[in-house]
Amino acid sequence: AISSYRAVKKIIEPLTSLVRDADIIKEGNLKHRIDIIEGPQTTRRDEIGELSLSFSNMTSKLLESIENLQAEVSESLKAEAELKKAHANLEQQVEKRTAELSKSNEALQKEIEEHEKAEKTINNFFEQPMNLHVIAGLDGLIHRVNQGWKTSLGYSKNELEGRAFLDFVHPDDQAATIKEMSKLEKGKTTFY
Repeated sequence: AISSYRAVKKIIEPLTSLVRDADIIKEGNLKHRIDIIEGPQTTRRDEIGELSLSFSNMTSKLLESIENLQAEVSESLKAEAELKKAHANLEQQVEKRTAELSKSNEALQKEIEEHEKAEKTINNFFEQPMNLHVIAGLDGLIHRVNQGWKTSLGYSKNELEGRAFLDFVHPDDQAATIKEMSKLEKGKTTFY
């Protein structure tokens, strides 16, 4: 009976210890090591010893996996924060550029309106039928004439535009006209 008691005790005590250690691990202490000792500081080499070693190895692997996962999560959170920062920066740049483009567009629209207004004023002035108006370039050619030329002198736009304007300047006035043209070529104002 005593030998049966010792045999049962030899099995029950390590199993009880193993259950206690498993409960500690179950509570979240994955660093807890399970060592079932047999005799003076010798780890058991039977099934219970193998089971305790398997538990210890399993908790070590779980702990390593958790640490790796935490590192990955940390990196992911860091990358997410950097992405949010970049996104916010991009949004600011887009807003700034949109404001700049809006300002430029408004200025351009104003310039277009001013140009159209000036063109309309010039056209209204230029097309007065009783006056003779001509636009000639420094190249010596007539670029534009108004209807007054047809009304007053009988020349159509097609007959005048593209021709040398000196063809229509009296020979006595051609030298003075050329002199005034040279002033215009130099950017000076002339009244002739």
